[in-house]
Formats: sequence, C-alpha cells, structure tokens
Amino acid sequence: MPLFSALIAMAFLGERISLFHLLGGVLVLAGVIMAQTLTLPPRQASRDRIAD
Repeated sequence: MPLFSALIAMAFLGERISLFHLLGGVLVLAGVIMAQTLTLPPRQASRDRIAD
C-alpha cells in the first residue's frame, strides 16, 4: 500500500522520491521478509500440553 501511495503522490501531486524514502521502503520490505521467513518452530513443551 505505501508503494502505491508514493506512486500516486508522484503522479498527481508532483512529489519527488528522496533517498530516505527509498531507505525506509527497503527497511519495511526487509521487515516483512524477515517476519514471513524467520519463523520459530513450535516448542516441544507446548506440543506435549496439546496432546494431553
């Protein structure tokens, strides 16, 4: 969504994308990738409680 907001702002409002905008986008994208790929496996103790 922020990507499309930036594109719309560039197209309709004449906004310019600066270096800090790009760096912020890279940080957001890195956070999303990390959140989706770096998941921890369930702990053994919680699986034992579910089986009981």
